[in-house]
Amino acid sequence: SIFDAGAGVPGMETLLPAFYTVAKTKGADAIRLTVEQLCERPARFFGLAPRKGAIVAGADADLTIFEETDVVWDSSKAEDGLRWSPYDGRRFSGRVAGTFLAGRLAYNGSRILNQPGDGRYAPRGSVNWFTEGTDQ
Repeated sequence: SIFDAGAGVPGMETLLPAFYTVAKTKGADAIRLTVEQLCERPARFFGLAPRKGAIVAGADADLTIFEETDVVWDSSKAEDGLRWSPYDGRRFSGRVAGTFLAGRLAYNGSRILNQPGDGRYAPRGSVNWFTEGTDQ
């Protein structure tokens, strides 16, 4: 059934470790580049900064704890329910060790702790990627 098939390519759980690993392999400042490209820039693009994308007073305290460690991705343990990945067996230079939603632990590095509906809607702000530095 099309309703039972997963959509697209699984990637939510591998985006951060894969990005960090490639940045590190290329000799970049992997931490800085990862924060800029996966936190700050998307928050600005979607008009969610400064509530999202940075650790600043007044922000939502949605945080990811990244552990630099040698790990091999095993898609059979993925939380996405699809149980496959183009990264299966790939060696990464780190893993997500925890995730906080509004300052509360939502993922402890091995299992999801929060429930559907625990989050809240984050409306787009008036400043975004396209209007920064303009009068619009």
